[in-house]
Formats: sequence, structure tokens, C-alpha cells
Amino acid sequence: MRMDRNKVVLVDLNDNAIGEMDKIEAHQKGVLHRAFSIFLFNTCCSHPQWDDDIKESAQERLQYETGMYCYLNKSFSFIYHTPVENNLIEHEYDHVFVGYTDIRLVTGAGATATRHFYVLVQIYSPKSILYTVWKMEY
Repeated sequence: MRMDRNKVVLVDLNDNAIGEMDKIEAHQKGVLHRAFSIFLFNTCCSHPQWDDDIKESAQERLQYETGMYCYLNKSFSFIYHTPVENNLIEHEYDHVFVGYTDIRLVTGAGATATRHFYVLVQIYSPKSILYTVWKMEY
């Protein structure tokens, strides 16, 4: 399982891969790149690498961050562009997956500082800006 996600896949507006770039550089320049988000009871977000199947990459990241595996269905994709902290820019073609499981989430040693725990009620509430930047653009 490859979890060193130091590069992002650059894409055009139709999600065609056109190159790759260091993740920090892409966020500094605000270059459009591929990403995925997983909605369970919580979210897990990351960036697929150049030769990765997006769904497989999402399932690997979910297992890495939460220690669980579940079947994921792609729900939709969207593009967003917004400044974030530390003078970085999120500009992603985000593939959103939904998973269903009765497994209780347990944080594991593989969990990272970027792990987010958002319940869906909060994401779709009027105060969603407190939980996720891209919800206000979708």
C-alpha cells in the first residue's frame, strides 16, 4: 500500500491527466489536480497518484487512515478553487465516493494529521463553512 502522497496528478477541466507535480507546489500555485473524498460517517480525503485507479486509491487511503475497508461507490465529481491557510490554494477535480459499513471506526497508527471527522449532518448544515471549504462552492 503506497501512502506517500507527495505528488498530485494534474488534470484538465475534463479530468484528463496531463502531468504531475509536487503536492505543495500545486497548492502554492493553485494548479488544477485530481483528488478524492470519501463519505462514510466521516470523511477521508487525499490525492491519487499518476498510475492509480481513483477508486482503488480511495479505498487504500480509507484503510490507511481508519483501519477499515468497505465497498465504495462513486457518487459525483466537481471542481473547486479556493485559498486555504498558509497561502496555499486548493484547486481540485474531486471525485466523491460514498461507502456503507457497520464497522465501528477506530483510529490507527496510520492515521494522519489531515484526517477529518465530519458527520454528514454538519456537512449539509447551514454552518458547513465551519467544516469544509468546498461545500460552499458545490
